[in-house]
Formats: sequence, structure tokens, C-alpha cells
Amino acid sequence: MFEPGGPGPSAPVRLASLFAAMGPRTAATPPATNVEAIAAAAEARGRAVGRAEAEAELAPLLDLLRAAVGRVDAACTIDAEGLAPLFADLVGRVARAVIEGELRLSGDAVARLVATALAAVEVAGSVMVFASEADHDLLVRHSGDDRKEAPPPTFLIDPTLAPGDIRVETPKHVVTASLTARLAEIVAAL
Repeated sequence: MFEPGGPGPSAPVRLASLFAAMGPRTAATPPATNVEAIAAAAEARGRAVGRAEAEAELAPLLDLLRAAVGRVDAACTIDAEGLAPLFADLVGRVARAVIEGELRLSGDAVARLVATALAAVEVAGSVMVFASEADHDLLVRHSGDDRKEAPPPTFLIDPTLAPGDIRVETPKHVVTASLTARLAEIVAAL
């Protein structure tokens, strides 16, 4: 046995541990667990994993969407230089349609134009007015000649003239005019 002061535990310590070993056993109380903290941590990990998976699945779709947005932006950009000829053509067509409509509805407008043109030129002799086939009948129907001292003009068809073009020939002068060219000048000035 052990002697007091000698090697080993003292007698009261030995008896206490022997007594504790012989008594009823009690289970050690496990440390209290915080279920809410464990659940919150698991939810955060699950959300992070789910977000990463969703972002990985959506990445190709987001790239396609960004590319589509770029194409829409490019389509919505107005190219003023590219549109200028289209608008000029549109303005020319509208102006031509308005003038043609006015000439069809108001034949006296043609008569005034031809009379003014003939009055501006001093003519000693016959006057020949050349027009396209599309304009010839209109000119013949609606032209009046207020020149009392000269013979009336002769209206002829020139197949080389475009609609809206006219050529007036006298013994001393040749005058050409083009509605198409004049409209082009007006559109260019815009």
C-alpha cells in the first residue's frame, strides 16, 4: 500500500475515487446544441450552393441576352448618313406626286406655265415643244397660247425625254427643263 508522503495518491483521494466508481453511473450531459444556428448555417450553405449552380446554368443564357441587347441597341441606332438618300428619295417622290396631282386637277396651271415660258422668249418663227409621251397629251389639252402675233406652238413627242422633262426649240433657241432635275436640286438644298 501507499504510505503518506510516499509515491502515489493519498488515502482520502483514493477512497473518494473508489467511492465514485462504486456509485450509480450518471451520463455526462452533452453540451447544449443551438439547433437554430445549425439550421441557419445549413440554409446559408444550401443557398450558396444553389446560387452557384443557378448562376452556372444561367451564364450561357445571360451571354445570349447580353448579345441580343447589343443587337437591339445597334438596330435602334439611327444612321443619319445612311438614311439621308432614302429620305431624299421619299421627299422627291412626294413632291413629284403632289405636282403631278396638281397638274392633273388644274389644267390651267400647265397653260400658265407654258404661256409664261413662251412669253419669256422672243420668238421669230415657229415654236416646237417636245415632251415625253406621258406628258404630251396633258400639254396639248391644257396649254393656251396668249401670243397673238406668233403661230401657236407645235407639240411633239420625244421618246428620249423622261416624264417631267421638256425641250422647247425655236429657230434661234433651244430651252430644256426637267422637273426631275429641279426636284433633285430642291432635295439637295434640304
